[in-house]
Amino acid sequence: EGSSIQVLELFTMLNRDAGQTIVMVTHEPEDIKYVDRIIYLKDGLLEYEMPGANTRADARATDPAG
Repeated sequence: EGSSIQVLELFTMLNRDAGQTIVMVTHEPEDIKYVDRIIYLKDGLLEYEMPGANTRADARATDPAG
């Protein structure tokens, strides 16, 4: 578990500091606290999407999609 948290924190840092887009696929609900956006797929199609727990309120206000 410790190494997975380190990887998630590295992804968060790369996104925040370097502007890197990270696409992560997971079945772990606790990973939600590290993401800005959640996209649910079913049978290969978009089922729905929502902001993640790591989404800043100011980013949602300026994002035309959010």
